[in-house]
Amino acid sequence: MNALTKNLGGFLFSAAFITVTLAPIKCHGHAGVVHKQITQSAFNSSTGLTVFLTENSVPQSLTASPPQCSGTRTPMDWLQQGSLMEDEFVKENGTWKIVEF
Repeated sequence: MNALTKNLGGFLFSAAFITVTLAPIKCHGHAGVVHKQITQSAFNSSTGLTVFLTENSVPQSLTASPPQCSGTRTPMDWLQQGSLMEDEFVKENGTWKIVEF
């Protein structure tokens, strides 16, 4: 019985160790939509950013042409797109696609 308990304990420890070690490979901190909402909240509550945009005469619409999402957007929209795509997209065979973990 003692040997069975030792073997079972060793097995459970090994299983827990492997699970904890491999969990980051399969887990995400939060979804892209949540990341965009965090960015929007930070944008809306930052007086420093508002002052920066005003003092530097940043227009309400900015045009840029990154390969993932070119176009004209507000500064907040650009920040949200950046937060959504900062770690999520890769270029594969000439096409940008979302990373699948």
